[in-house]
Amino acid sequence: MQIEAAQLRMADVVLVPGVGEQEVRRLEAGTDRVRAWFRGDEAQDAPSQTWPPSEVLTIKRPGDMFEAPALPRPKTVHEANRRIIARLRAIGWESHQGGRYTYVSDPTDSVRLQLREQVVHHQGRIRNHRGSWTWNPNTASMGFTKDYAMQLDREVPSLAREAEEAARARHASDQALIDAQREQLGPPSSTADMSTQVVVRYSRIAGVILCGETYPHRAKIREIRVPYRLKPSRRLPKGCAWYVPRTRDTFQPRERVEQLVEALRLRGVPAVLDYDHEPEADALKTVPALAPAPKTPTASRARAKTKATKPKPRGRTPDASKRAAKLRAVADKAAAAARRELDTDRLENTHRRAEQAASVRQRARGELAIAEILRRAADEVEAGELEHVSRISNKTQVKALDLELRRAGWERARSEGRPSSSVTKPAAEDIAFATLRPLRASNYAVDDLLKATEGLSGVSGDRARVRALHKKMRDDKAELDAEDVEAVRALLKAAKKHERKVFLPSEMLADDLRSRDRLAKLSVTDTVSLKAALREYLGCCAVAPKGEDPKHARGRKLLNINISGFVPTPEDLAKRVVDAAEIEAGMRVLEPSAGAGALASEIRARHPDATLHLIELSPTLRDMLCEDGFEVIARDFCAHVPERPYDRIVMNPPFERQQDVEHIERALGMLAPVGAS
Repeated sequence: MQIEAAQLRMADVVLVPGVGEQEVRRLEAGTDRVRAWFRGDEAQDAPSQTWPPSEVLTIKRPGDMFEAPALPRPKTVHEANRRIIARLRAIGWESHQGGRYTYVSDPTDSVRLQLREQVVHHQGRIRNHRGSWTWNPNTASMGFTKDYAMQLDREVPSLAREAEEAARARHASDQALIDAQREQLGPPSSTADMSTQVVVRYSRIAGVILCGETYPHRAKIREIRVPYRLKPSRRLPKGCAWYVPRTRDTFQPRERVEQLVEALRLRGVPAVLDYDHEPEADALKTVPALAPAPKTPTASRARAKTKATKPKPRGRTPDASKRAAKLRAVADKAAAAARRELDTDRLENTHRRAEQAASVRQRARGELAIAEILRRAADEVEAGELEHVSRISNKTQVKALDLELRRAGWERARSEGRPSSSVTKPAAEDIAFATLRPLRASNYAVDDLLKATEGLSGVSGDRARVRALHKKMRDDKAELDAEDVEAVRALLKAAKKHERKVFLPSEMLADDLRSRDRLAKLSVTDTVSLKAALREYLGCCAVAPKGEDPKHARGRKLLNINISGFVPTPEDLAKRVVDAAEIEAGMRVLEPSAGAGALASEIRARHPDATLHLIELSPTLRDMLCEDGFEVIARDFCAHVPERPYDRIVMNPPFERQQDVEHIERALGMLAPVGAS
């Protein structure tokens, strides 16, 4: 059973990592620490072990059965594999996918289990002809996967002991080789140039890496095969250039890293050790029993679980300045492409063409907004002060955040009884309505994935997991848990690898997974972190796209209006007419058939000092002209009597029923003596 240290009692048997089971014979519980004396240490002053009161301990209590409840037999190989992986991870082993199989290896990478489709195989390390350690191709069968999962609790102690013995044997073999090299090369030189010092650095996050002045010693570093083989990389933290493959996120014993330092010194490389070890990482001897999780976990256990399941960032963290420069370059490229789209002239003489052009311009304005957001995000990435926005590395992540912010606005509008189209600009109040929606698979997506992967090897367990989603369907959709998501990913990957076509439902599910991955890279894993990320994004980066150009909006509106006798004046013709009018500053100008304002707009743009009057018969066009800020003085040109003559009358008269003749004659009568029509 598992309890908090504050609940410990006399005679409890505590499972101590690396030591084993110890009986509590004396106990003192304080507010800050719980002190325990084990059997044989009762008379000593110093306690045998101390814990914080909230630390979770695995114990056996008198009166218990001293055994965990038996787990049911796995129904599928996939379930058995998951049980084996979970059980071995509990003692510090690591799992990874390699080709067709899943491997689970001990923390020192000396022993591993190979999980095949139906059988579990055991592998150990051997030394190859070049002196490096490699996996023995001759594996030993441990039995069928389901049977092995049932007897795993009995196998774990022997596996842990075997891994410990293999690690010791491997260390002794490496030390023997280094001793032989010492005899061959002689003791390390005491006159090494310390100005080119190399630091052998180990931490669980970064693994084993070489930092400092490694360039002058690159040939000697490349020669080393024992205890590690080193590879160069440009993706390491600043000042580091070499790394040991597959040591990141793994425990590496100090003795083995010290062997690497010694191997470097034997070759004349002035190496020093920087070993940052997390004690809890060494779990070789910890063999807790695998039991079903308690239904009512304590608060401290819940905190520990939350911390343990928090996703770790994949890969080494790139330099913030380089990431910011990349974002600015992407922003400049996107803005340039958007401006080219906006500056392109398009034929919009039909309703369909006008709608297509408007859609293109809308996308371009959205890209301009995204470009500005990327520039602001680059500043935040460089500063590194925000938890979520500082992680942005590409445009798709910005779009994912922007979409979640718009969805929150739409949800707020629905809750207030407003249409979604009423949301034009994001607001801080919208964030309260944001929620990280659970991933769901439709009935059609499940059937499509099963059909696409039919007959493929290596995915039988994943297919069974996805097929079981039919039982979880609610309204033709099933909510996916973490294991379901991994199974869906595996089927999508298999379908792509074997060039099996998937259709729209599966493609939509794949899009949802990619969107969730983008948010996960910003440390957004639940609704709380989503709201925090949206607050950062809205506060520093969010930019609403600009509205449509009034000129284009008016043009599209005119295409939907049927006005008798109305023929819009083309823009190039309007320019030629205004050129011919030779308008000067201070002149009184009349446009008696203004229409949509093509001639009037050209006059106002080129001669703002002139007094411009407009006349228009159609109420719709007249309202549009007034919205554009023109002075419409009359409705009917034929009934209009001016207060005094005009210096210029610029017009495109109606040609129906010979109205053009009447309009021209009337215009000549309104001109000043020196004017011209």
